[in-house]
Amino acid sequence: MATTTRILVATEGARACFRVRGRGDFRASEDLRAAIRHLRAHGAEAFCFDLTDCGALDSTFIGVMAGPLRRLPDVPNGERTCRVTVHGISPHLRETLDDMGIAPLVQFVETTGFEGGFAETEPQQASKTDLARASIEAHENLMALDPTRNETRFRDVVNYLRDEARDRG
Repeated sequence: MATTTRILVATEGARACFRVRGRGDFRASEDLRAAIRHLRAHGAEAFCFDLTDCGALDSTFIGVMAGPLRRLPDVPNGERTCRVTVHGISPHLRETLDDMGIAPLVQFVETTGFEGGFAETEPQQASKTDLARASIEAHENLMALDPTRNETRFRDVVNYLRDEARDRG
């Protein structure tokens, strides 16, 4: 399933910055998820999302963005060991992150700290089953990070997608 969204990434040590150009939606979520997994496996601990050129975010894409917050264990003082920052967010997208309960978990910054070195992420040849699995994981992230707000909202979606993925094999 093709997407017109472009996701660019730059790295510096244990930091990675993603520039999202276009719509951050379920069609682009597998590319982002694969890139985050690769970077995490290679030691990335801080992720910045530059949303200056992003027109919209859906819950699947937000759940993938929030994945690093869930994946790393909490440290004793209550601070998460993985840091997620967001740059260039419009008021509408900020409201969307607030609505999903993610805004309190990320830091909104004025600059990404990355000047260049961006390259397009490797496009994934995601099947409908791959996209369903990515969507399940993304919505599970949202439910885990803010159960009060998101459990009721996404439980039926996750169950439906699990059934679909199981039926497809």
